[in-house]
Amino acid sequence: MEYPQPHDLIEKYPFMRLVGSGGGVVGDPTWRNTNDPGAIDIPLCTVPVGELSRCYSNVSTISGKHLDSYALCGVGCDPNQEIALVKAVAESLERYASCILLPSETKIASANQLGDTALEWSKWPSFSQSELNDPYSIVQAFNPARPTRWVKGVSLTEGREMFVPAVMSHLFPRPLSKDSYWIQISTGVAAHTNIKKAIVSGILEVIERDMTSLVWMGQLPLKEVLIDKTALPSDCNAYFKALEASQFELKFYDATSDIGVPILYGLARRPNHPSMASVVSCAADFDKYAACSSIIREVSAASYMLEYAPSDLPVDTMDFRRLEDGLRYYGLPKNSKDFDFLTKGNGTILIEEVATGLSHDIYGVEQYKQLDYSSLELDWLIKKLKSKGMDLVVVDLTTDDLAAEGFYVIRAIIPQLMPMSTVSRSRYLGHSRLYDYCRDYRKMDFTEANVNPCPQPFA
Repeated sequence: MEYPQPHDLIEKYPFMRLVGSGGGVVGDPTWRNTNDPGAIDIPLCTVPVGELSRCYSNVSTISGKHLDSYALCGVGCDPNQEIALVKAVAESLERYASCILLPSETKIASANQLGDTALEWSKWPSFSQSELNDPYSIVQAFNPARPTRWVKGVSLTEGREMFVPAVMSHLFPRPLSKDSYWIQISTGVAAHTNIKKAIVSGILEVIERDMTSLVWMGQLPLKEVLIDKTALPSDCNAYFKALEASQFELKFYDATSDIGVPILYGLARRPNHPSMASVVSCAADFDKYAACSSIIREVSAASYMLEYAPSDLPVDTMDFRRLEDGLRYYGLPKNSKDFDFLTKGNGTILIEEVATGLSHDIYGVEQYKQLDYSSLELDWLIKKLKSKGMDLVVVDLTTDDLAAEGFYVIRAIIPQLMPMSTVSRSRYLGHSRLYDYCRDYRKMDFTEANVNPCPQPFA
């Protein structure tokens, strides 16, 4: 089969000039084919970032080692092969940019020294005392009197520059012992040729991961979302067709939070499969059907990961750290019972009844699609977060080589929302968001003793 090549798409997507092992910023694409006839068969492409540690001495793993060539890559999954390639390249460039942090871009100071020029540290997610006391813990409490590395961002809720910790904005900066108050993850990093669209995507991912964590840790009894498959928008048909041709049964649940952007949580099941019994995904999108498509894509990509990821698992789930550990654990049929809180009948809701956010609150669907929706969505998100007393800081991660091709990468940070952690011993159990939201949703007292002890299944 002939697949689209980056050099053939340069006129349409100038950033494709940045692809290629012969001098590009990221490597050549590889197309993955599943050997599983029951998988959701959607074309999947990967693009490696390469061994950045060889070019940038300050890029390393949390243990201070060089990144392996396979450690970072971009993944694109879409029925349209060209779009799958574009997504893979974009995500690979996103990963690349999020690792590039020059010493000249950082400021070393304590939070106390920076005062209100920095993001208020008391608002950050924190670890509970029990997590900090764990003898096997890899984290420590943040000390506002100790110097750490900071980078400049812009607070969109306050309209001014603001310093944020480098470990919150970038991936894989060479670790300092004082940096272990935060577990690095790519949440909130987004890329696009339109910087406003990149910012919106980054914000939506932070909102999505907030609920990915809260649903699981709070075992929230979500309503199942009912969808009329005969009335799907045309751009969803290929996704649902691939789903129906697979052996997965996928159910959607309404996980829309107090922010108001539609959020769907997906649980895909193959009860008789030895390694893909349960796969979860979550998506936040102003377009609810686009969220459905995103979940189907993610389940498809996860099944590829289950085929190719290392099969070893720590004996104790408390020792889970890798992104794929929870995914592989819940691929085993014996662990499916952990989803009972979701599947034991919590009621249903039509997809048309799920909160609609901006698009239907103010505009009709057709009028909305004709407008500059990225500006409308961004303005709506800023106002919504500000009205809830939340901070929104954006850090521009765009490197010179990406900017030259009109490609932008940003990191969105909303400290009041709940981060997602796959490190079982370090789940930010000291963050008030976890207890406030779960208590309000479940309408009952909710303490650390009530937190779901099971490992995070999302990957």
